[in-house]
Amino acid sequence: MAVSRRSVAAWNGLSAAQRKRYIGAARTGTLTGQKITGTPKQVEAAARKYYVSGGNLGAARGHKEVPRPPLRLRAPSDATKAASKGKATNAQLKELERWQRDSAPKWLRDSRLSEDTAAILSNVNLQPQNWRSIDVYRQPDGSVVIYIKSKKGGPDRKVTLPDDTSLREVLSLIETPGRRGGGAGGGETFVRTFGYERAPGNTTQKANIRRVGNALPRQRRK
Repeated sequence: MAVSRRSVAAWNGLSAAQRKRYIGAARTGTLTGQKITGTPKQVEAAARKYYVSGGNLGAARGHKEVPRPPLRLRAPSDATKAASKGKATNAQLKELERWQRDSAPKWLRDSRLSEDTAAILSNVNLQPQNWRSIDVYRQPDGSVVIYIKSKKGGPDRKVTLPDDTSLREVLSLIETPGRRGGGAGGGETFVRTFGYERAPGNTTQKANIRRVGNALPRQRRK
């Protein structure tokens, strides 16, 4: 499912009140999940870029509570938080490895997922076949913030991944059948990526994914 981009003229055609709502949402962080700082012109430029890229206020991120998985299935909290920052110790990774092997839901025991990515995804509490779309926001420090929209409705799931390596593991769960890895998403999930401009010569092989950016993955500890 392709994302419908818009023209700058479409942005200019919005009412002043509508543009103000986009700009305000960019400034508070409810538009993309990250507060946009800078001069008024810089904040407006970020809001305009989001709109032109296909974003809309309906996708702006609210503060509804996401249902948590049952206690018996939850990953170790401290280790998971450290993993999302790329700072998990070897001992914490071992703890997550035991959890993934012995206690994680079946879909998180997938061989494509490392123990830290599986633990981070456990907070999504939603299997990949129920993911309608994923919005990806690459951060300057190399981390990746994603929002997963459910086909069942309800609040978006926000997840912070430590690097692009972890992001690729997540995206592998929704690859189009017939491509490497197969995919629970059946090609029905689409991914929108916001952030840095595509580097020259950088292409994607996933037909249902349009990528913008190529932040370098950091070294991951096992």
